[in-house]
Amino acid sequence: MRISRILLVVSLAVLFCFGTAGWGAASTWREQNLTQEEIRFLDSHPVLTAGVGTAFPPIMYVDQEGDKLVFNGMVTDYLELLEDRLQVTIQPKLDISFKQALQMGRDKDIDIFPCIANTQERRKYLRFSEPYLSYPLVVIAKEGSQFISNMEDLVPLRIAIVEPLSVYSKLKHQYPSIKFNFVFKKTVPDVLKAVSLGEADVCISNLAVAIYEINRQGLSNLRVAAPTPWKSNELGMAVRKDFPILLTILEKVLASISIQEHKDISSRWINVQIPEPFEYYGVLKWIGGLAAISFLIFFVAILWIRSLKKEITRRSIIANQLRESEASLLLAAQGNGLQLWDWDLQSDTIEFKTPIDDSSKVFTDYRANWLKDIHPDNEKLASQQLDQCLNGTSNSLELEYKKIGLDGVTKWEHMAGIVYAPTEESPRRMLGYFRDITVSKRMLKRNALSDKLESIGRLASGMAHEMNTPLHYIKGNLNFVGETLERHSRPSAAKTVSTTLGGTPPLPREQKVSNECLDAISESIEGIDRVTKIINALKLFAHVNESSIKEYDLKEVVDKALTITENEWKYCARAVVDIEGNPIVFCNPGDIIQLLTILIINSSQAICSRYKEKSQGLIEIQGQTEDDRLIITVWDNGCGVDEQSKHQIFDPFFTTKEVGEGAGQGLYVAFNIVKKYNGTIACNNNDAGGTTFTMSLPILTGRKQV
Repeated sequence: MRISRILLVVSLAVLFCFGTAGWGAASTWREQNLTQEEIRFLDSHPVLTAGVGTAFPPIMYVDQEGDKLVFNGMVTDYLELLEDRLQVTIQPKLDISFKQALQMGRDKDIDIFPCIANTQERRKYLRFSEPYLSYPLVVIAKEGSQFISNMEDLVPLRIAIVEPLSVYSKLKHQYPSIKFNFVFKKTVPDVLKAVSLGEADVCISNLAVAIYEINRQGLSNLRVAAPTPWKSNELGMAVRKDFPILLTILEKVLASISIQEHKDISSRWINVQIPEPFEYYGVLKWIGGLAAISFLIFFVAILWIRSLKKEITRRSIIANQLRESEASLLLAAQGNGLQLWDWDLQSDTIEFKTPIDDSSKVFTDYRANWLKDIHPDNEKLASQQLDQCLNGTSNSLELEYKKIGLDGVTKWEHMAGIVYAPTEESPRRMLGYFRDITVSKRMLKRNALSDKLESIGRLASGMAHEMNTPLHYIKGNLNFVGETLERHSRPSAAKTVSTTLGGTPPLPREQKVSNECLDAISESIEGIDRVTKIINALKLFAHVNESSIKEYDLKEVVDKALTITENEWKYCARAVVDIEGNPIVFCNPGDIIQLLTILIINSSQAICSRYKEKSQGLIEIQGQTEDDRLIITVWDNGCGVDEQSKHQIFDPFFTTKEVGEGAGQGLYVAFNIVKKYNGTIACNNNDAGGTTFTMSLPILTGRKQV
């Protein structure tokens, strides 16, 4: 009886233990870890549609087995865990691309993405879990490609990329100011293959995917060229935006996966070689030696880097100074009209550092083209001097020559160059400049003419002064003789003289001769007065730069100008002066006389050109005041000025006369005289022929000076 009771107790205990174990096994993972609401959600969604990458090995990819598509990769193991613990069916969409899957996610036709990167664009329509896979993104390039230090180095390179993947989104949103050169491909294997075949220069890929695919395709010419800012490319799970409860469920499942389970899944798809056990003591000795050597190398490297930084800084300062100096030189050259060039004498190629216009900066076969533009008078000399630089007999070149422009106009150019020979061989380069000296040549010619005119003026002034003295003697003596003859030619005087002398009164013939002598003496005195008047006008004209600024009667100034130029106009025209009132002008009279003289001579020559010497010409000089200005006009009925020349007549050295008949300086001087007094001068053709020069001068006060 006692034994039976013992057996009964043991049996009940065994039944209790096994019964308890059976009840525990009947309780599933989701019943133990999920809320009733979460379980009801899963019961209402027993089948979940998954969007997956079809070409992202070894993480996830699709294989073709006969007519069937098979989903493989690390993600398949995680999906099995999800199905087992949640007691649901997850069906991946294998017949669409990842880009299409993302679109279906936007349209809420896909419930879950088991492996996806969290990007700014995707967060608009998906909810993301914490990452459970993480591999760095690296730059993949061909062996021997250029060094890449940062993302900006990728700008000139062709980047193979899959648009729907996160790498494209990261580049687009994190580097919005950089314009990358993308080469779009459909899958990651296609991207790596494009780099291997040279269709692209680089690609950015998940390190695990890149190593797996490089080994699978045998792309032995690819290497990891550089890291990226994304040291860890984190991958997690995502659900539709309207399934927040599903995201909570997935995060619970991911949290329940042990570290060992993660390792088992990773080792199943990514082979890792585990080294054999080794002796730690020997390793420690090697580590110590390597550490000492490393420290020494590090110390030397630090010193070298500091020295290198100093040298880089020094060279950078020198480079900046050189750039500033070059910029200043180019600016100074352009400001002074210098056209700098670098002439390679061996290849006959010239490069202009400061081109005059927007044309090309580099020209070939330049020697022949340069000599072709030079005037025949100077071509031989220029060719000889250039040949001396070419054969090494001279190391410099400087000459002035006439050059025929594209418009056929002859110009003057100054050229200077120095031969630069880095070795003892024949000269290779010549550095120098071209400069247009046409204006300078004209100014030298004009200054020479001005000096000549000034010398003539001084000579005329001296002659006038010397002539005035004997003219005074002659005039005085003629007056004396005339007064004496007049006194003795009167009848009473003649009678008195004859009585006194005991002679007879003068006969009628003697009286007639006496009268003729008196007339001749009167005409001589009148001629002397006229010569004196001309000499005084010439003296004032000759001292144009020495006369003082004071008040002068405009009529007097005009009369002096007409007196000086009378020999020019009296045979072909008559002069009319019409001055309103009695205008007083505060000026240098020599300036105004010179101005009017130039215009009167021009009018006389124009009249003679039209009428020859028929005395049909008319020169009319008018003067009047308007408000605070003096208006002077010189009108003639000569041949006039053609419309094309009218805009150039005040330019230096411009003339419409034949060669040798005019220097082209008259109207230019007139223009500058008017400009000196802050006035204006204009030329207009008359309706009936001839021209009218109109000058407007301010009426200066006695205190104002020019």
